[in-house]
Parts: sequence; structure tokens; C-alpha cells
Amino acid sequence: MRIAPNGAKVELTACTSKSRQYRIDTLTLVGSLLASQIGVKFNVTPVPSTNGGMFPGWNDAPADTPCNLTHGNFDVAEFAWVPGIDPIGSIFTTYLSKYDPSNEATGHAGNNEIRVNIPAVDTALTDAMAPST
Repeated sequence: MRIAPNGAKVELTACTSKSRQYRIDTLTLVGSLLASQIGVKFNVTPVPSTNGGMFPGWNDAPADTPCNLTHGNFDVAEFAWVPGIDPIGSIFTTYLSKYDPSNEATGHAGNNEIRVNIPAVDTALTDAMAPST
């Protein structure tokens, strides 16, 4: 196994729903490619979608719940997300930095589970949501 620049081995937790075998298979394939090409170990972790799994909200799952998207307990997650009818409104709380579910100011209500925090993205989304004059 190759090692990271600081000498540590690289291991990633790859999460998906245990009810979707094709996602488990996809992550397993990606993991085998990463291991053979660059030495990264991919720990594929299938978990329930609900009942303490990937999707329960901030107050609905303990902070250390494996693979919980809201608490950020993952390195890679494969799941489906279908936007609503308004593409800008649908992605606004998914990518705007203030909607990081770790943010107490929003009551942990954000959908930015991947913790995007890019000022240019915030500006573009805010501008897109602004009423036109």
C-alpha cells in the first residue's frame, strides 16, 4: 500500500444503503481500483437508510452513528438525490455553506451534507435566488 505524504496509510469510509446491492458493488469496484492504482484502502460500509443509518437528522441519530450524512461520519457516500421542480431552489440548501447541518445557527436543518464551503458558490447561489428587478 502506498502511503500519504505524511507517512500515514490512507483509508476511506465509503457508505451506502445496505438495501442497494448495485451501490455496494460499485463502491467495491471503485475501492479495488483505488487500492491497485494508488494504494488507498476503501472500507465499504453498507448501513440502513433509516433507523440509525445514513439519513436520520441531527437530533434523530447519535453523533457517532456510522455513515450518518447529517453528522458527517463518512468520507465517501453513494446515494440517490432527486431535485425538486425548481433546480435552483433545490440545490440552494444542498450547496450553500450556511446549510451545513453542523451549523447550530440554522438549527442543524441544512442539507449540505458534503459540507461545501466555497464563497464563489455561495455568491452564485445567492445571486440566483435573488428576485430579479
